[in-house]
Amino acid sequence: MVQARRLVVLDFDGTLVDGETIDLIAEAAGVDDEVEEITRRAMRGELEFGEALRERVRLLAGTPASVLDEVVTELSLNPGVREFVAAVRSVGAAVAVISGGFTEVVSRFCRELRLDAYVANELEVRDGFLTGRVYGPVMSSSAKERVLMELCRRFGTRPEDTVAVGDGANDASMLKRAGLPLGFRPKKPLYEIIEMAFDDFRRAVPVVLRFWGVSVE
Repeated sequence: MVQARRLVVLDFDGTLVDGETIDLIAEAAGVDDEVEEITRRAMRGELEFGEALRERVRLLAGTPASVLDEVVTELSLNPGVREFVAAVRSVGAAVAVISGGFTEVVSRFCRELRLDAYVANELEVRDGFLTGRVYGPVMSSSAKERVLMELCRRFGTRPEDTVAVGDGANDASMLKRAGLPLGFRPKKPLYEIIEMAFDDFRRAVPVVLRFWGVSVE
């Protein structure tokens, strides 16, 4: 019998990287106060994520698409991310990102880390400017759970053997589905779901390895 591959799924904004992509775009567009308020309400679970995302993206209409290149330079990987990815991949795990952020930014970090997969929203661009719309289904909490299940099938693992890491209310369904739900600097609503909260990914390495039955020296 072939052993199932191990799988880790990560949120992006506030989890893999140290900021919220849409807030940075909004700052460049001069609508940061309006967008930040919607973001806070969504992360606290007061607004459904899909509705909140569309409201925020509408405010970005007319912004030059080149701002996305600037945003990439303003984001940094959170502490210990590189070491965490190296550690879980050393025991054969696939690592994927499921993000309510944007493909145009997420893809660059995922390529840098050589991750196995990523799924995110895609901003519509026309004539070099953001239109204020996104393509396809929005990565809401339920959508993130659905994508986790798709990735489990793709990589031949079970949800109960999967590790998920997130920080906000939009990650709740994904975390509930995973066998080991973890929180990176998590918001209050997640504390009833997660097994561990941490602020440096290196601290999560022994917890993840033990979860998979790998000896930790």
